[in-house]
Amino acid sequence: MSELIFRQSIEINAPVSKVWAVLTKPELAKQFMFGFAPVTDWKVGSTIDWKGVVNHKEITAVTGKVLAFEPEKLIQYSVFDPQNPDLKDIPSNYTTVTERLTLRGDKVLLEVSQGDFAPVVGGQTRYEHTVAGWGAVIPVIKDLAEKE
Repeated sequence: MSELIFRQSIEINAPVSKVWAVLTKPELAKQFMFGFAPVTDWKVGSTIDWKGVVNHKEITAVTGKVLAFEPEKLIQYSVFDPQNPDLKDIPSNYTTVTERLTLRGDKVLLEVSQGDFAPVVGGQTRYEHTVAGWGAVIPVIKDLAEKE
C-alpha cells in the first residue's frame, strides 16, 4: 500500500517569532483553524485538543499528543477526530501533523505535512478533506504572520 500524505509549503515574509506565535498561541491559532484553538502545554507527550464552540457548546474537534516541539523550528503532533462516529480511537486511525519552520534570509519557509492516511479508515476521504482544509488554512497563517 502506498503512502497518502498531504504536503504543502509557503514562504512567509515575517520574523520566525511571529510565525511561531501564530502557530502556537491559542488566540492566533483560533483565527486560522476555523475557530478552534489548541489546548496544550506543548510538552512532548502531552495531550493537544483543538477546542471551539459550535452551536453554543464547546467541542473538541481534534485530539492527539505532542510528538515533537522545538521552539521556532518544529511542531509535530498526532491527530484524531473524536467527532467522527465511524472511527475507533485506535493508533491506526491517527495521523501526524508536522509544521517545520526554516529561515530563508529575512523570510520563513513553513512546511506542513499530515498523514499517513493510507491505513486509516476512510483514508482517501479524510485525505481529501485535509487537502481542502490545509489549503484554506495555510494562506491565513501567512496573512496573520505578515500583519504589522
